[in-house]
Amino acid sequence: MVSVRLARTAWFLPLSSSFAFRTSRTLATQRLLSSASSDVGFGGDVSEIYASLFEDNKPIWLEILATAKELMPTEEGKILDIATGPGEPAATLGAALPNVKVIATDLEEAMIEKAAQRTAQLANVECRVMSAEDLSAFGDAEFDLMTVCFGHMFIPDLDKALKEAHRVLKP
Repeated sequence: MVSVRLARTAWFLPLSSSFAFRTSRTLATQRLLSSASSDVGFGGDVSEIYASLFEDNKPIWLEILATAKELMPTEEGKILDIATGPGEPAATLGAALPNVKVIATDLEEAMIEKAAQRTAQLANVECRVMSAEDLSAFGDAEFDLMTVCFGHMFIPDLDKALKEAHRVLKP
């Protein structure tokens, strides 16, 4: 896994030796999603399949957690999880870092519903429907750390999203 760090940010990109395996599963998922009718989108069975794919990535969530602990040694602060999908790594971070506020965001309402179900027992995790390109709900320098795992490939205007990330992150 490669992690790109900007200030106290960590953008995690799936570029490890198992990248090909994950890529093949991602392509299978994309084919499944493209074959679904437009009224299904990420809801129903597709949402369940997507959530199960996330379970296979537990080692990645633990690596992200280790990096978060390294970057936030007091284990206090705020983390913004972009494109959380069904709630990872937000759930892992929230469970292991109870003094850290984790905001999990995704553009798809069905994914946020899954994330909210997964994190319902975690008082420090909040789930919101939100685009990575528009983080106007947050103030400048509000977050200590930001994660995005598989969502970067779905963001139409990555430059705009990176500018927003830079704005909401502490220097």
